Amino acid sequence: MPNGEDIAWFKQQFQNKIEPTIQNTHYTVNMLTALTCQKTGEVWPVLEKHQLSIDRILKLCVGNTVNVTPTGRRKVFPKQRQSLSAVHTGSKCLISS
Repeated sequence: MPNGEDIAWFKQQFQNKIEPTIQNTHYTVNMLTALTCQKTGEVWPVLEKHQLSIDRILKLCVGNTVNVTPTGRRKVFPKQRQSLSAVHTGSKCLISS
């Protein structure tokens, strides 16, 4: 779990990017920071200490697998890369080919 120093680093890196996107919503930087700590807090503090770039840390923390194998049990959208690409701005969610 991230400590206070890790949380301060996260806010220093991302608060200015988060704030404009949550204006006029019920979200706060602190709430999103807490969620980030819960979901990927075991990962990004370690990556930051290895001096990876911010872009690389983000890619490693928010990556997801798309494309279900025939035996896969994925039930959430999207099940296939083409499904994500077909929706409005869906291709922006894709990191690599």
